[in-house]
Amino acid sequence: MRFDYGCQNEDLWWVIRGGGGGTFGVITKLTVKAYPAPKLVIGGFDIRAKIHTSEDQFYKVMAKAHALFPAIQGVGVHGYYTVTGPPEAEVLTFNNALELFRKLFEASNSTVTWSLTKIPVSTWQELLKVLPDIGTVSAGYDIRASRSISRQTVTEKTEEFAAVYKKIGPTKKAPSNGLPNLSISGTLTISPKPVNNALHPSWRNATVHLITGQSWTDSTNDTAVRNIIHDVTYRKLTLLRELDLAQGVYLNEVRWHSMITLDTLG
Repeated sequence: MRFDYGCQNEDLWWVIRGGGGGTFGVITKLTVKAYPAPKLVIGGFDIRAKIHTSEDQFYKVMAKAHALFPAIQGVGVHGYYTVTGPPEAEVLTFNNALELFRKLFEASNSTVTWSLTKIPVSTWQELLKVLPDIGTVSAGYDIRASRSISRQTVTEKTEEFAAVYKKIGPTKKAPSNGLPNLSISGTLTISPKPVNNALHPSWRNATVHLITGQSWTDSTNDTAVRNIIHDVTYRKLTLLRELDLAQGVYLNEVRWHSMITLDTLG
């Protein structure tokens, strides 16, 4: 058995942990397949709420955008996005596959401003060169709740999704308690192809892995920290779960804070 850590083989360790610091696993056998380096186009959408736009209006646009995810994933577009406060979002997408997004945001010009950018990267190797160094750690602490959101949910329950998105997302104004605003991130690298691995089976029905989080610093008092942990672990996770009870999360995402471990696993 071979042990690999970040200080020994950082590339292999990064692959094993999936790019995230909380992933763990025991590998007893490993087969590495080599493929030709893929060609790619990388770009981004930057979407910002206008001054007069309410949170309800903004999150309704975001819910409509999510309803387009299954279609663009079907033609090979994948990526990540973040939503921070004041509400804004980024989606790594591009070209003809994004025509649906163009039409949506052009029709929402009274609510949001938007722009589409292209990054001059055409190969996987070039992309790796512009990515941040692996293993960086941000200051402070945070807790997150996540759920894999199904294609059916984003296309057929748009209003319900928008309502939940607003409750788990950042507010238009900075929090009055001095804490950082909530944040949301979404993973759009999901594939419907069945693979024999440790992912929750509902992953294959999902269009986005939706993550909401709250951070704090050393100056945050213990009572506030406990309230944050309780709010994210129970209230916000429950909101995500109730969107679609058949969906789940990563097998290895369950936290020791949670007293609803079995429910969390689906």
